[in-house]
Amino acid sequence: MKTLRNYSAYLITAFLCILFSKICIAASEKIEYVGSALWSGIRDVTVSGNYAYCAFRYGLGIIDVSNPTVPIIASTLYLDPYIENIEVAENFAYLSGSQLDDIFIVDVSNPRKPTLIKRAHYAHINALRYNKDYVILSDTSFSIVKFDNSGNPIILGHSHTSSWTMHIEVADKMAIASSRSEGITIYDISNPHRPQILSQMIMAGDANASAIKGKFAYVAVGGLGIQIVDLSNPVVPVICGKYDLEGSILGISIIGDYAYVADRYLSVLDISNPKSPKLVNRDFMRNALGIFTMKDRLYAFNEGSVQIFDIKNHKCPNLMGKYLTPGSLNHISVIDSIAYIFAESGLLYIVDIKTPQTPKVVNTFKINATACDLSEDEKYAYITCANDGLSILDISDPINPKKLNQITTKGWASDINVIDSIAIITNYDKNILILDVANPLIPRYLAQYDNSISPRKVAIKDNFLYIADGKSGLVVINIADIIHPVENNNYKISSISEAISVSDHFVYISDNEWGISVFDINNPMQVRLNNEIPIRSNGTCIRGVGPYIFGDNIVICKPDTLGIPNIIYSYNLSLPPSDISIWGQYALITDQDGFFIISLPPSIVRTMRAFVPANYYLYDSYQLNDEGKIDLFYDLPRDSKVLLTANSIAGSAIDTIICETKKEGTHKAEWNCSSAKEGDYICKIRSGAYKKEIKIELRR
Repeated sequence: MKTLRNYSAYLITAFLCILFSKICIAASEKIEYVGSALWSGIRDVTVSGNYAYCAFRYGLGIIDVSNPTVPIIASTLYLDPYIENIEVAENFAYLSGSQLDDIFIVDVSNPRKPTLIKRAHYAHINALRYNKDYVILSDTSFSIVKFDNSGNPIILGHSHTSSWTMHIEVADKMAIASSRSEGITIYDISNPHRPQILSQMIMAGDANASAIKGKFAYVAVGGLGIQIVDLSNPVVPVICGKYDLEGSILGISIIGDYAYVADRYLSVLDISNPKSPKLVNRDFMRNALGIFTMKDRLYAFNEGSVQIFDIKNHKCPNLMGKYLTPGSLNHISVIDSIAYIFAESGLLYIVDIKTPQTPKVVNTFKINATACDLSEDEKYAYITCANDGLSILDISDPINPKKLNQITTKGWASDINVIDSIAIITNYDKNILILDVANPLIPRYLAQYDNSISPRKVAIKDNFLYIADGKSGLVVINIADIIHPVENNNYKISSISEAISVSDHFVYISDNEWGISVFDINNPMQVRLNNEIPIRSNGTCIRGVGPYIFGDNIVICKPDTLGIPNIIYSYNLSLPPSDISIWGQYALITDQDGFFIISLPPSIVRTMRAFVPANYYLYDSYQLNDEGKIDLFYDLPRDSKVLLTANSIAGSAIDTIICETKKEGTHKAEWNCSSAKEGDYICKIRSGAYKKEIKIELRR
């Protein structure tokens, strides 16, 4: 990511916790979801046929398990940031979440192209279960619902439950709701129009899940293990056996005489004698959140994987294969229409974002990255790699990077800024290193600054380093003489600094406790604390472009004359972003559960055009002006030669609009289309390695 090169604004700080929801504004001015990839954060799984249907945090993910040794993702469908539960019946998937006001009904008749049929209003569903031709839902009530042909919910019957239901299990004409604090509630559902409570059994811990076999219910209770309940008389259920297991138990499934338990270790119990269960195996998967059994297969999942086991031998599950999610994503850099996305798992994902609606992973590269910056000509990537120091990649071919060099930094290399062939590296809580990287094959050490500082992040403006310091708050260093950096001053804040950004003549520092501290740096020799804003923040990410600040959740703010950020737009992604990069009319976002592209309001895009852009970009939008010419807009991050042409729909050149060197910035080009007939055309741009084309519909 270009970090403050020629801009007065690129911010990296923490900002605003999860407090905001979508703001109602004019349709043309909304922030809108565009596309996503690299999902993690699995919340629930069910299996039907050759597919595992997963409730990811952000929507539906479908995994092809026809070859259980190599499960692969078949499709994803973005729905909402708070998906938690999934149930599949026939050709439909039902998804819900405890923080949502709706149930999502998805047509999965073609698992490779799932289609949202209806977003039906039904608030805060924490558990759901399909039974015959209706769905049982529960939050603080127990409802039996049928959906009409349009997907509208029709409540057949409901009953009261006073606690938060975690799970529903159905057997024949009986349902068991497992809940926090109140154990289990047993319902008679023989008449779905009038479900009746038969009994309630209080337990000493949270009942998280249950499974039924014959006349016995096996209830997973946090801190108590498995409680076995005799349901011979469901009006007077009796605990007849138990098995103590460590920690929280989040799922249980039964095949034959064996119960498979999603606890800390994933355990197998022999329940042939329900009153005296025996442990026969454990520790073949760690930290399972839930399990699903079907025939001789066991599907166990946690946030980062779905694992498939052969259980023909019920006592000894045999791992067949696993689907691994990318895991937490911590950084993004963009070169033309290629995004470099770094994961904590130690992989660099190279993603083609030419079509933002469907970003595609085109390559991976193994590297343990914490941050990245690019050279001025975008031929090299400089990547901090924690204890591994600094890695330098040749990215002249962006899809196939090559490692050129590895340099030790004798610390935890956590952040990097590259400006005019000077690399400024942050060793977390230790020191600042300054290197000359004009020759990436032979980087040259210039200076080190470690005068009792604990640096976390660094921002640069003019000849000054602004350091988010774990001890002092803000440290300002004069680097006019890059070989002899001199500390100018330091300034205390109310908590420990985690991140920092510069925008215009303000510095923003954030932490994980107090909020945002705003400093006026109009005179770097006399920095002044303007305000401390007590907004709980996550301490990781803010980015500023021109007069705007992009922060958590996603929030766009415009600072006032004192630098105090005022929210003007927001879009809820449920998790604080780990990084944000602005790419033309889009914001590219990473968090611990995925990579997302959102479109920005046109008014924001228009204002940002006055500032030097971060990347090459030809905007999709165009307009026919009053003179009958087509106005086109494009970004140049530096002075560059530009070839812009109008072409027939078949691709043959009709007119050369621009063929010359242009200054850095956002430009408007005019295509004199007076001699062109009405119809469809293609406009193509080429500048250096950047290429893009857009379709133009000429109508007069």
